Amino acid sequence: MNTGSNGSWPSPTPTSFRSPPPDLSNPYIPPINRLPICVFARFFAHSACSLEANNALNREFVPLRLTHVCAPWRDFAVNMPWLWKRFALRACVGKCGQAQLAALCMERARGGVSAIYKDLVLEEYIGMQYWVNDFTGLPSDTTVCHCVFDFLVRNLEYIKELDLAIGQQALQRIPALRTNVHAPSHLEVLRLAFLCDITSDESVAPLYQFAPLRKLGWIPQRTLNNVPRMLAAPFSAPWGKLVVAELRGTPITRDAFMNIMYVSDSLQSLCVHIIGGALDTEHRPRAHRIIDYIMRTLHLEGFGSGPLDDVLAAMTLPNLRCFSLRATSAPFVAPGTLVAFLRRVKGGLETFRLSPCSESDLMACIALPQMSKVIDLSAMGCSKITERLIHVLQPGKTDSPPLLPELKILSLATCNIQLDGVVAQMLKARQRHGYALQDATIHFGDETKHTEDIKTIDEYRIKDMDMLLAMRMNQEVIVSVPGLS
Repeated sequence: MNTGSNGSWPSPTPTSFRSPPPDLSNPYIPPINRLPICVFARFFAHSACSLEANNALNREFVPLRLTHVCAPWRDFAVNMPWLWKRFALRACVGKCGQAQLAALCMERARGGVSAIYKDLVLEEYIGMQYWVNDFTGLPSDTTVCHCVFDFLVRNLEYIKELDLAIGQQALQRIPALRTNVHAPSHLEVLRLAFLCDITSDESVAPLYQFAPLRKLGWIPQRTLNNVPRMLAAPFSAPWGKLVVAELRGTPITRDAFMNIMYVSDSLQSLCVHIIGGALDTEHRPRAHRIIDYIMRTLHLEGFGSGPLDDVLAAMTLPNLRCFSLRATSAPFVAPGTLVAFLRRVKGGLETFRLSPCSESDLMACIALPQMSKVIDLSAMGCSKITERLIHVLQPGKTDSPPLLPELKILSLATCNIQLDGVVAQMLKARQRHGYALQDATIHFGDETKHTEDIKTIDEYRIKDMDMLLAMRMNQEVIVSVPGLS
């Protein structure tokens, strides 16, 4: 959905209406009908983009409600294409009304719509049948019609952004619906949440293989008994065009990861799950080092991948701003691997999250000049944090700046600090000297011995989780995609 520079919706003034403009000299014209069209456009924009707005295509859909107030309002709303560009759908249960409303929105939006679709998927849980990802909680014997999903796939040329939560039946329908993969497509953002296992991306590829795709989300939905889905990676995605790719819970080998880095010419943000093992020769990467001046955000997850020394040693990302690494075991053999990787960053990081690590490795990292601009530091998997780390984060007695002077969000776990008040003293000293934190999450081995610390930490903790999430999102590197917001 295109928005203005400040994130608000655009408010273009409609150019043609069936109803003539009101005669303002008539004293019987209601005051609200005397307002200029541009003011109505602002009213409608705020109604449609507010947090309480209902994007589901039903009788509460905001644009539809606006058209039922009066004839002038209907004319205004129908002639504002941007008002109809975002809507949410669910699987049909036999009346096909969702597909008809979607067609109406596409017609009035005049292309470039953003659609969300959630499939009905039957799961087994404790011997009983449940519907998951369904708005209504329908019984398991409900007959599901695929008209909505079929409509979306057949009309990709009118869709700019698509968010799908799909199961096995919908997945099997894609190749038959998208027989001509070279058919026109304007799809630039695609987010896929899979409610079933997939062993290959072959059935999904017709959605994006030849689309001008810029953002790709590829995420497994866990089953009701919390068993993770098994997903194959989207190797046939247009990696040369992608700007943002999020492959959470999709294991790929380190060779496949390096190959993605090699062929991606525009990739600015990547989240990937690396595992051990070799890849076949079809996806094996080129042998030389990778120097990528485009990458801004890199999230690495390594579960059962073994040490990642060779991966970081082969990459140089001079303009990296956000780096996150999460693993189940020590991610490096050589202690200096991560430090050497960070030294090759030129502009300085803003977000740094590491788990697990030792205190000495963490201190070696944050002492680098490249870390002087860090705003968000998380070491929740760092074992046995002591007074050493807390002291270097505290301003000196001669007003010398502490390490990480720009730090606003701090998250630490398993602190092995003996004396109560050490953390409280650091937080208060940073505030006095102009280096105050906005949020602190710090855990101790025995919290009963740190009453003063915990009391002070609580004062620096943001209680509203939505606000904290918004802060973290704001600290992430803003990735700009031409034509998108």
